[in-house]
Amino acid sequence: MTSDLKLKTELRLGFGKAVANAFGNQAFRKYFHDISIKGQDSMFNEILFAVHKDDIVENGKTVAQIIGESADSEVRGIFGDSLVEKVLQIDQCVCMKIPDLLFELNWNPKDFAPCVYVETPQNLNGLCDYQVYHESGYQGLINDFEVSYPLHYYVMVKYSEDYSLIDTDTWLNEKGISFTEFMPQLGSDWEEWKTKFKLIAEASPYGKKIIFIPKYKAYEMWIEKNAYNGPFLSELPDCGMNCLRKCHPSLKYPTVLENFNSFTPILFHSVGGIFRESQNYFFQFHYLGTDTTFSLLAIPGLRSKKIGYKASILELDVKREEFDNLGEVIIPFLKSDFDFTRKQLIKTEINFPIFNSSTEARSFQVDYYWPIYNDIVIKQSVFNYSNKPFYFNTTIVVPRGNATYRYCYSPTTIISNGNMNFKINY
Repeated sequence: MTSDLKLKTELRLGFGKAVANAFGNQAFRKYFHDISIKGQDSMFNEILFAVHKDDIVENGKTVAQIIGESADSEVRGIFGDSLVEKVLQIDQCVCMKIPDLLFELNWNPKDFAPCVYVETPQNLNGLCDYQVYHESGYQGLINDFEVSYPLHYYVMVKYSEDYSLIDTDTWLNEKGISFTEFMPQLGSDWEEWKTKFKLIAEASPYGKKIIFIPKYKAYEMWIEKNAYNGPFLSELPDCGMNCLRKCHPSLKYPTVLENFNSFTPILFHSVGGIFRESQNYFFQFHYLGTDTTFSLLAIPGLRSKKIGYKASILELDVKREEFDNLGEVIIPFLKSDFDFTRKQLIKTEINFPIFNSSTEARSFQVDYYWPIYNDIVIKQSVFNYSNKPFYFNTTIVVPRGNATYRYCYSPTTIISNGNMNFKINY
């Protein structure tokens, strides 16, 4: 582990432990609960520390003050009294979040303090181990290759999946990667969108020109303007055959990616990714048998709960446990089970025009990707439009599959491959 990674890992662990200790304060728990559910009906908000550090919790004390005061002797032995200051300098995108998987459990902050699970920039012990802390002093390690469900009611401390920290002078994030890589479909309209994205951004403590942009909300703004809402082809061709589009290659009926489904269940982990709740989806369209890409769509920060289905069944099991050196403490354990028959597919509506017209009937292929998350990979991304892994905004992106669309078949076509369904219309 390099000295840089070592410092960032120690800092994330120290911050996570201080957050866990802060949950011993019932007023802090209530604040955290209330802001987590504010404006939500089925998912929790990410709480960016840099954005919310000055929120008042009780008696004039801020979030930052309470967390800073909650650092114990072990954390102070490494960072002294400068934990909060160093987090803001070095771990600018750290956030706290209750997993969406736990939304139905209705946590009452008066009842217990949650555990804190810490995602570190570098895997602990060279494995997919995650540190667990609790305000009682209880702690441990979880390996997500061995555990398929959460052991506790917990809050995640991790690198933000929902926001990107952007310098509006350069439109690069803190790793030097352009925001245009989140949505390469912006194209020539990029200058127009700069102003619009500023309107939905959260202010940061790093200066007026440094902002946090909610990635999926930015995508929603873009798709609201660019989605196709017109009529689809209905009249029959002159020849009376099923090949409709070949007879109507006009601007009036664009070929549209209407929606897609995922057959992926929402689980606690997926091989090395306990904390992955938002995915960046990528769709690349190219003419069949060629490398000619005619359209590209990226959907950044799409919550898993918006596209997958819930297969896990969770139940709170708060227990009083006796531990050496701790005595009797209250730990919020969970009981878990799975029911894969409760498969309720969720359509994600897109209505994205793949192309507006064509002078010839051409079959095409859609390749789709999603990422293996790693918040430490620092490499400028280059789209290579191939079926090989590539880097995208500090994320390693790997192909998940592809499906072929036969151009002259009926106007509404559902194509399936692996764990995806695509609905194409024109």
